[in-house]
This record gives sequence, C-alpha cells and structure tokens, in this order.
Amino acid sequence: METSGIGSTSATTAASTTAGMAGALTGTGSLGKEEFLKLLVTQLRSQNPLDPMGNEAFVAQLAQFGALEQMQNVASATETSTRVLGSVNNAVATSFIGREAVAANDAFTWNGEAGSVDLGALLPSGGSAQLNVLDTAGNTVASLTLHGGASGPALANWDGKGSTGATLPAGQYRLEVSATDGQGIAITAQPIIAGVVEGVSFQDGATYLSVGGTRVPLSAVAEINQ
Repeated sequence: METSGIGSTSATTAASTTAGMAGALTGTGSLGKEEFLKLLVTQLRSQNPLDPMGNEAFVAQLAQFGALEQMQNVASATETSTRVLGSVNNAVATSFIGREAVAANDAFTWNGEAGSVDLGALLPSGGSAQLNVLDTAGNTVASLTLHGGASGPALANWDGKGSTGATLPAGQYRLEVSATDGQGIAITAQPIIAGVVEGVSFQDGATYLSVGGTRVPLSAVAEINQ
C-alpha cells in the first residue's frame, strides 16, 4: 500500500489552500480573528494525515489567535473610551458659555465697532513685554505695554484704535510679543486673548470655544473664570 501519494497530495492541498487564504487576506490588509480561525481550521482539515501538525505548533497557533482576539478587544475598548471621553469633554465645554476665558492664541478677530478686547501674554513675575498688533499684511498697527504680576497672565485692554487714533476696520489681526524676565533678559512669551465664551463648536473630533468673537481650540484655554 503506497501512502506517499496521499501525503504529498494532502500537503500540497494544505499549502495551496493556506497560501490562497493568506493571499486573499493580505490583499485586504487586515486579518481578523474570524479569518484567522478559518485559516487554522482549513489548515487542520488539509494537513497530511501521516504527518499531522505537532502539539507545539498547534498550541502556538492557538496562542496567536488568543493574542489577536485580545488586541482587538483592547482596540475596541479604547475606541469606546475615546468616544465617551469626547462626549464628556463636549458636555463640559458647553458649561463654559458666559464665563471669562483666557486662551493662548496669536491671532484674534476684531469686530470694528466701539468696544474693546483684552490682549496679553503669559509672563513671569516681574517680567514685561511689548505686544504688537499686526494686520493681515504684517504691519504693526498698535502696540501695548505689559507687565507681569505676581500670578496669572498679563493683560491689557485694547480699544481697537491704531497708532493714528482711528478705530481699525473689522477683520483678523495677529499678535507679536517681545518680552523680558525680571532681570531684563529676553525670553519667549506666548500671546493670549481673553473674553467671554460666547459659544462652543465641534469639528473633526475637536472642541472650539468662541472667546470674544475669536474661535480657539479648547486645548489652548489656560484659564476659565466666573
């Protein structure tokens, strides 16, 4: 009784079946736990009966299946936690409406009407700075002097008037800071804006606050006050 032909045919079938499934799965770029289990079952059905898979190899493949399932469960739990956390952040953000916020931002929107806006920089105690307001062309249209207090941001109230004394037109303006510490050494300072939170918006998974008419990301908010 010849058995070599049977063994050869079974081995060839197992190899071709496994390779075919693996190739198809590789084409999708993803191997899920169901596909992995189908691949394992197909391999067991098509193996050479005279040379079956050893216990060590079988256990190793089961371990791979278990690890794959565990990783997918972790990924699913992480995705769920991220969605829940995002919902909580959005709910909390709406409670900021009507409160004073300070946000790190180097640009702001001026409405061009009578009124004012609070601009400033984050300075160390004893530090000072010159805050320049620039138009869209990069021209300095106004300058403010800031002094760092014992704590908190250094802010100045700007009435929207330029160096000529005329109220500047509505539009986008940029902030530039030249700062020194308490010993007069030049430092890098972050420009900030402050104002009442007028609204909340959500885009691409991020939360934004409207602070004094300027849209800033929630992650840029340094302070929320009553």
